[in-house]
Amino acid sequence: MSLQALIFISIIFWGIGGIFYKCSLNTLHPIMCSAIITAVYVLWTPITFILFKFPKTITYHGVLFAVAGGIAMGIGSLAYDYALKIGHAGEVTISSAFYPIVTLIISVLFLNEELTFRKCFGILLAGISFLLIIKK
Repeated sequence: MSLQALIFISIIFWGIGGIFYKCSLNTLHPIMCSAIITAVYVLWTPITFILFKFPKTITYHGVLFAVAGGIAMGIGSLAYDYALKIGHAGEVTISSAFYPIVTLIISVLFLNEELTFRKCFGILLAGISFLLIIKK
């Protein structure tokens, strides 16, 4: 599957997921919602092992970074759930979608990825759209 197809699928399903999260938070506490979502991930994992063939190699650094990423994403997800509970789904989702800019900046600083004019322009446009959306 192409990179563009995978990105498109992630966009569609994350968009749908945001609506489901918002609906669930109408009757659930954000921590309960997060626990249920985590349980779904845990149940989904064995299915992915069956459906997809991939190397099952485990390394110390791979596990270390995966755990650190899980902690960071867990904190971010919980904050997102709380924001979604008290805010409008569209505003919260679009505002929280600014996180790739943080990833881009950190990847330039620590992973030696190239910062091109096009990426800088994208950051600028994302920043402007972020400000337009959160401005009351």
